[in-house]
Amino acid sequence: MKAERKEEKLNPFREFLDTLGVERGTPIEVQLKGRYSFKGKFLDVDLFGNIVLEREDGSRVLVRFQAVKFITVPKT
Repeated sequence: MKAERKEEKLNPFREFLDTLGVERGTPIEVQLKGRYSFKGKFLDVDLFGNIVLEREDGSRVLVRFQAVKFITVPKT
């Protein structure tokens, strides 16, 4: 019997951002379920679906996917 090769599954949240056309370096705004929001350049989505942003001052922010209310992406 041949061992079947399992396809690597992408994170569903990452697939969602891909459908929006969000690539590395794209400026986005992430609104959280509270009153907080973060603006910055999109860097990546980690294995748990958390968004990594780089803000204008160079600091990086890890946003938990459970806390995201909505994401704003500028039209290109």
